[in-house]
Amino acid sequence: MRLAGTRWAALAVPLSAALALLAWLVTLQHAVGPARVVAGLLLVFVLPGVAATAALFPELAVPEPGRAANERPRLSRLERVVLVPTLSLAVPVIGGVLLNLVGLRLTAATWGGLGAVATLLLAGVAYLRQRGSRSPSDPFAPAGGSARPAAFPPGAAGSGRPGRPAVGMLRRLAPLAVAVALLGIAGWIGMRSATNGAQESFTALSMVPDDDPNPADQVRPVTLAVDCHESAPTRYTVKVREDAGDGHQYQLSLQPGEVWKQDLDVPTTGRVTADLFKGDGDTPYRSVFVSGLQ
Repeated sequence: MRLAGTRWAALAVPLSAALALLAWLVTLQHAVGPARVVAGLLLVFVLPGVAATAALFPELAVPEPGRAANERPRLSRLERVVLVPTLSLAVPVIGGVLLNLVGLRLTAATWGGLGAVATLLLAGVAYLRQRGSRSPSDPFAPAGGSARPAAFPPGAAGSGRPGRPAVGMLRRLAPLAVAVALLGIAGWIGMRSATNGAQESFTALSMVPDDDPNPADQVRPVTLAVDCHESAPTRYTVKVREDAGDGHQYQLSLQPGEVWKQDLDVPTTGRVTADLFKGDGDTPYRSVFVSGLQ
């Protein structure tokens, strides 16, 4: 059972890398719905986490030779189950924000490529770390063994076992440190994105019906408003159209934070539309309408 578990653990990293490439190809080929769903779930919840866990904790993929059968592993099975999806989710969360910051479109192919590339890079790191940690007694070590000396006996200097409790404590705190680091990076990126988003410039257009003091005259009052939140003074053209063909046009220039309002009487029947144009543009930047009461 121990040998079978070791063999499976040793194959987990190359298998995750191969599956990541296959899943990315599935997303690129616009496969049928179920296949794309399965590929996406693997790239988001499983494959990057398997490679990341092996890269951060290489002893999980290739158990350390000489460990007693009743000795507690450096990470419990529950910790492994938690680390895999947690580290997997960190890839699209942090990577997606970074891709958005550099201006890449977040499409299915982009998400798939992010998960696949991250899995391949982490699998490469895991392979290098595992290769350096194998000893000649490891049944999966390369031919000729490794230059690493045999494992220290428990309690020996440099063994990192009962004789050095500080090292064991650091190893147990490593998952918590990784989680805190990921949360810190995600928080920093989120705060930066929120700050940049708050600096976006825009202009609001509204047309709000007012109380009609005389409903029998077939017209009703509305208030047309333009609210400027641009970073510099901006020229606008406002065109109001009615179903009957009548309309109004207004030319205005507003400072940042300035609001322009205009009271109008519009028919109670049909639709009245207001279009806002910025500068010399001929395509409406904003459009609003009010429908008739009858």
